[in-house]
Amino acid sequence: MTWIRVIDLHKSFHRGSATIEVLRGIDWEVSRPGMAIALVGPSGVGKTTFLHVLAGLESPDRGEIWIGEHPMHRMSPRERIAFRNRMMGIVYQHHFLIEELTAWENVILRGRLLGWSVREARDRAMQWLTRVGLAERMHHYPGELSGGEAQRVAIARALIHQPSILIADEPTGNLDEDTAQAVFHLMLALVRAQGTTLIMATHNRRLAEQCDVVYRLHRGRLELIDREQ
Repeated sequence: MTWIRVIDLHKSFHRGSATIEVLRGIDWEVSRPGMAIALVGPSGVGKTTFLHVLAGLESPDRGEIWIGEHPMHRMSPRERIAFRNRMMGIVYQHHFLIEELTAWENVILRGRLLGWSVREARDRAMQWLTRVGLAERMHHYPGELSGGEAQRVAIARALIHQPSILIADEPTGNLDEDTAQAVFHLMLALVRAQGTTLIMATHNRRLAEQCDVVYRLHRGRLELIDREQ
């Protein structure tokens, strides 16, 4: 069975009297779990829109999205939220940590929102912050962390429940090249260790080339880039 299947996916936005078609009938498949997939293309082409629709954060105009046997396009908004919380983690370009909470507390909060006990949330948060190399920084506030450290906290928060899919929207876009490479390699190692599918939009072609497959979003459709040519 195909792991992720997108069929005739359309999404447009209205600005005044104009209609802007962003996704124009995307047909796309991910054959198996655990793959690392990169999406490339210039700013404004619709990469974020595609990821948001795939995650159920936005509804398509029409089309189907299947995750395994689960038809996301048929789910109610409440069902999509529950499904996303259970099955997915999301990392953005900005870490979106709560400034008034420490790194540990930010990750604990994710566990509590998932319904875990205080003890389980604390234990898992400590485990994941250790895995991302921040055991000595877990009691620091976001403003006391470097950009790379804050993004590692965001990765720990996104992976704490071991999701089946990690959606990453320009996760290294605010980082310098060396830090971007380090954060990406960490994220890739973590998802590979637990069989999580990584779907990452990026402008960084060096990072994209390290994924299993690379797609270009062009004129509202996804095109597989043949890297052997």
